[in-house]
Amino acid sequence: MKKIFFVLSVMGLLSLGFASCGDDDDEKDNTNNTENNEKKGDSSVSYRGAMVVTLSEESTFKNDTAECVCTLSEGALKLSFVDIKFAERMPVLKQIEVEEIPYEMESNGDYTFQGESIVPTYMGNPFSQYTLSTLNGNVKGDALSFTCVMGNYPISFSGTKK
Repeated sequence: MKKIFFVLSVMGLLSLGFASCGDDDDEKDNTNNTENNEKKGDSSVSYRGAMVVTLSEESTFKNDTAECVCTLSEGALKLSFVDIKFAERMPVLKQIEVEEIPYEMESNGDYTFQGESIVPTYMGNPFSQYTLSTLNGNVKGDALSFTCVMGNYPISFSGTKK
């Protein structure tokens, strides 16, 4: 009798161990994260395309693989430039963020945005020498495009969803 009780106990413990190693935990975590993002109203889309920086009247720098992540939240848009260069000899910057950009949503899901005197951040710190002015842009379907002046340098970006 003790032997049967011992075998049943071991089998019960083993079955609990197998149940706790299932894939359903990951699905549950992803569902919760999705629900949290939907509650926040945030949605991010990554775009890859061409960024052109006018360095002087005679000189421009073109980055054909520029990446810009556009994040929409209630009332404001954020642009994040990922692994970006603005000139040939410039080191790659991990992430520059431009936040609190007002936007208007159109009935078809496209949107336009504009901004003036927006201080970007780099690694969480203000990057005031490159304050954005005359920012104008839009998202139409799978395409993001904008122009602005960053510091003293006119910039244009045109890309499509990654």
